[in-house]
Amino acid sequence: MSYPVSELSQTSSIFLLTFTFLLVFFIEKKNRIHRYKYTIVIEQDEDGVYIASCPALKGCYTQGETYKEVITNIKDAIKLHIEARKSIGESIPIEKAVGEVGINV
Repeated sequence: MSYPVSELSQTSSIFLLTFTFLLVFFIEKKNRIHRYKYTIVIEQDEDGVYIASCPALKGCYTQGETYKEVITNIKDAIKLHIEARKSIGESIPIEKAVGEVGINV
């Protein structure tokens, strides 16, 4: 499950969305809820296809024909990425701070 926790901002064809991604894992007979919060970047290409990535999770990206579809796909991609890292004993990157920079050109 995931729960949106911040606003969507649009600049040109680039969308930025921060959301909380809630995953439930069952580890060694103990129910543990792990909560991860990541920034995702969504862009729309010249053909109208949406492309989403999670910069904190290198190589975690997906695409979709609609905005709703790409959000669903990136949530799945993040979940699979985390599960894969856990299965091979790798640590899960934790995003500590997110900031924006405004530049006048």
